[in-house]
Order: sequence, then C-alpha cells, then structure tokens
Amino acid sequence: MVKINSLSLPYFSKDTASIFLLNENQIKVPVSCFQDATTEGGRFHQFYTFLLGGNKKWFQKKPKDG
Repeated sequence: MVKINSLSLPYFSKDTASIFLLNENQIKVPVSCFQDATTEGGRFHQFYTFLLGGNKKWFQKKPKDG
C-alpha cells in the first residue's frame, strides 16, 4: 500500500480515480486500488489521505499544465 495526501477530493471517471498530489501533479489509478483513509479531522481541514494498493505500474503521472 502506498499512502498519499491531497488537498482535494479525487475525481472519478469510469474505472479510474484522478488524484492531485500536494506537489500539484496528477495521478490516475484504478478504482479497485483506491481507498480513502481520511480522518474526520483531515476532512475538516481539507487534508485528505488515500491508500493505493496493487501494482505500481498503474501510476500514470500527468504533468501540471502551465
């Protein structure tokens, strides 16, 4: 399992979840490998924690435009 943090909720599209990391890069992962592990305190402060499992080959980094 890989633990990541984000300042926004993920965007879901068909079978993938798009997540913006703290460094503003975007990754897309299969929904089957995605788990929300955010605490209530994290939700209050809009600081989200996600667990990603499975094979790391599904990481598709998408650079920030601009």
